[in-house]
Amino acid sequence: MKSVYNYELYLQLNPSIIALMNEDWLGKISAKTSTISLPFKEAKADQAKVQLRMPDMKNINNVRLQFKKRFEVKQKGFLKYQLSGCTMLINGNWLMANDLGNAVLMEYSEDGKHIRDIPCSGRPFDMTVIDTERIAITYGYRKYVEILNMKNNTVQMSVTFKHYCFGISYQDN
Repeated sequence: MKSVYNYELYLQLNPSIIALMNEDWLGKISAKTSTISLPFKEAKADQAKVQLRMPDMKNINNVRLQFKKRFEVKQKGFLKYQLSGCTMLINGNWLMANDLGNAVLMEYSEDGKHIRDIPCSGRPFDMTVIDTERIAITYGYRKYVEILNMKNNTVQMSVTFKHYCFGISYQDN
């Protein structure tokens, strides 16, 4: 870890640029290999001591909410909206679940512009982000949760439960 190889490539162009059509070569490429020292130090057990200081959250009075943005989810046609869940994607976009509407999740940009509808197997109730490509969706009065790949709109996994599944959260796998 203290050193790695550094590669430098060089290109020497033919000076006869006008006569390139008549030449057999365009130029020469050469490579130079050298070693570079990196300023890393090996970790030692006594250097790994880190003290974390968490804010005092024992009192609800220490929690402060701050309004950031408001946008309106516009109704399409005669569909009724009852937004039952929302989550922010890693790219900053919003996903909304409409428990009364079509079997889709609605994706909106940060500034409230409708981007697309993501088809689901039923009317979604809630969802949570797993990673940049996948979300988990609940369907309220249904007894299963689906893992959906948002890039190709395919269900990667479906898990059935004994009871109905409403809210959902995901953290640390």
